[in-house]
Amino acid sequence: MLPDSLEKFILHRRIDSFHKIWFLLFMHKHSQQDRINREYVRQVTFTDAPALDEVIEELKESGLLTSSNEVLRLEDTPEVRSDLDTMAHVFEDPSGRQELLRRLYRHASVPL
Repeated sequence: MLPDSLEKFILHRRIDSFHKIWFLLFMHKHSQQDRINREYVRQVTFTDAPALDEVIEELKESGLLTSSNEVLRLEDTPEVRSDLDTMAHVFEDPSGRQELLRRLYRHASVPL
């Protein structure tokens, strides 16, 4: 079972795909860097530009990401850091990762 705080975070921030989770965890892992270049993310993730742009725009709309030109920045609030710490911890555990992904697919047909 996922922590309630993580469930609320996922629902409130409209995190509804593996791509969003992976991208957020990537940004969180590299959060010591103040800003990350969009092209760098594309190269590291092997994601095509349209798919990456879609994820970035949706995360910007949910208030988790800001961008200026080609530079991306994760929202740096205590709440976001705490929730992403929890997500990273859950994702590290194989059974937690499985539960997290199950949660996405179980609620995929429910409008957020």
